[in-house]
Amino acid sequence: MIYIVPIEPIDQRYTLQWYSNIPKMLEARGLESHTIAGEEIDQGTTTGAFLDFGATNAYKASQVQRISKLFTAGAIKPGDKFLVTDAWKFAITAIRYMSDLLNIPVEIHGIWHAGAYDPTDILGMKMSKPWPWHQETAWFHACDYNYFATNFHANMFVKNLDINPSYKSKVIVSGQPHEIMVQTLKHFSGRQKN
Repeated sequence: MIYIVPIEPIDQRYTLQWYSNIPKMLEARGLESHTIAGEEIDQGTTTGAFLDFGATNAYKASQVQRISKLFTAGAIKPGDKFLVTDAWKFAITAIRYMSDLLNIPVEIHGIWHAGAYDPTDILGMKMSKPWPWHQETAWFHACDYNYFATNFHANMFVKNLDINPSYKSKVIVSGQPHEIMVQTLKHFSGRQKN
């Protein structure tokens, strides 16, 4: 089973499309998935930001609670996978904690968008260092696979967080998951031009 731990589906961002498109992409490949949604609090966004910095933590905390209940109920099985669609998420800590201590080996796949490791990102500009760098490094190591949109992004992450090159196998440059576009192109490719 693949458990999708999504970023909040916000209308102004691509995250709303990801919320429905990622499960569709997995299903199209014959993969079973379950989305672990969070409790949404419609507060808009923090001034000058891309989300609400308070509400996002409430959303993430409710996801952690739901994930914890799945582990406790025995629903999570060895070999299950967690796709965390924004790796700047403390759910990664909770998943690895329960996996290790309950002896239920799972894989964690994290998609990195931005963070304190990027000096041009709001987290990189506003967060007091060094604690967020240590946190990002810990989440990187807790994940079995870390996905980045570009080589530039992956290289910046590894360089700025001083990730040992021996961990390069955990870094995957995947682009963004736009396979839904490929399906649409296939569908319309047979149409006649006007």
